Amino acid sequence: RVAPARAAAEAGAATSDLPETWASPPRGHKVYETMIIYNPDAQDSEREAEIQSFEDLLSDLGATDVAVSYENVPQRMAYPIDGYNVGIYVLFMYCAPSNAAKAIQQKLSAPSIEKEKSVLRFMTTRA
Repeated sequence: RVAPARAAAEAGAATSDLPETWASPPRGHKVYETMIIYNPDAQDSEREAEIQSFEDLLSDLGATDVAVSYENVPQRMAYPIDGYNVGIYVLFMYCAPSNAAKAIQQKLSAPSIEKEKSVLRFMTTRA
């Protein structure tokens, strides 16, 4: 068990590693997380291009301090999606204007994305 004072000090040290905009976003901005589950059958180069395209979209929407986290290894899902039991999970964390979430939702839910079947699921939340 960790003493409360020590835990608070450790937590303070951990948050100092975060970008300043995540700790205290500028006025009119919020910190968001977007999790995208990609089709495991897609080529790595295609997936990399889609990840870069999404990062470019975030930049175009005014997002700052974009962090991308993923392992290029299929991970088991809790339930099958479109017949797939595994997927490539990619987490984007960023600070963006408040209206960016709606634009991201529209982009990811566009019929062209659904037709390509490269994105199995996605979700954007405030961090």
